[in-house]
Amino acid sequence: MLGGVLLICLVVGIISGFVAGSIYESKGRSGSTGFLVGFFLGIIGIIIALLVSPDQEKLDQRKFEKGELARCGHCKEYIRTDAVVCPHCQRSLEDFVCGECGQTVAANAKVCPSCGTELE
Repeated sequence: MLGGVLLICLVVGIISGFVAGSIYESKGRSGSTGFLVGFFLGIIGIIIALLVSPDQEKLDQRKFEKGELARCGHCKEYIRTDAVVCPHCQRSLEDFVCGECGQTVAANAKVCPSCGTELE
């Protein structure tokens, strides 16, 4: 009888551990930490995993590595790949034409490579 109860506790712990671990992982946290929380605390561990705040920096880094996000050339914050203006620094992300020489200049350039004019 005691062996059956221990087996049930072990199975519930393993299932809770995997569920909590996957929740932690989806929030940018350590999946192994989530597994341990779920394994030792069971259903309470799953509730804790649901309440843990996401690590936005890690989530953004993962999206950046997958090509879902880009980095602003000015402030280096994560931005959508289709952004035209950075939502953080408000600077344009599109190439533009130099007012002095008419050459196309990259959005993050400080000086026109053709004529040397300082750009804002």
